[in-house]
Amino acid sequence: MANILVVHGHQNQGWNLSYDAEARCRKAIELIRSDQPFDRIICSGGLFSPEQQGVTIAAAMAQRIREEIVNIDIEEEGESLTTIDNCEKVIQMVGKDNNFFVISSDYHALRTMVIWDLAGKKIKFVSALGRKTVKKYIVEVIGIAVAICWGLGLKWPEMYFRQKARQA
Repeated sequence: MANILVVHGHQNQGWNLSYDAEARCRKAIELIRSDQPFDRIICSGGLFSPEQQGVTIAAAMAQRIREEIVNIDIEEEGESLTTIDNCEKVIQMVGKDNNFFVISSDYHALRTMVIWDLAGKKIKFVSALGRKTVKKYIVEVIGIAVAICWGLGLKWPEMYFRQKARQA
């Protein structure tokens, strides 16, 4: 089984990362420099806002990591729009039979672990310190409910959020 490092996206404006996306990249850099060997490194997240100026969050995060660690092979999953979408597309890329180390913000831990568990994969969650707001916690509660629906086979709530993101 391969060790796969997955960096979940957040937000970007062109090549500039949000505070949370930057924190996730810093955590990835720290892990890559540690003794833990990774067979593949994947940054995940697509286009969901005009503010991104055509740059996927995956591309912006991969570039940020490469600024610190040159000559590193980072794969970009630049199609996903939600955390469920991140999980599904990464599993499509590499398969379930791997050890996944997933980086996301600390406030996003429960939803991320629930989604990966419902996808049939236990992960090692790696927490990056994120900025916490009431809005983010509300989104997390709604996101957990949507994830549970998705796990029960009710795909329409997740597809609603994907469609809304595409229209942003």
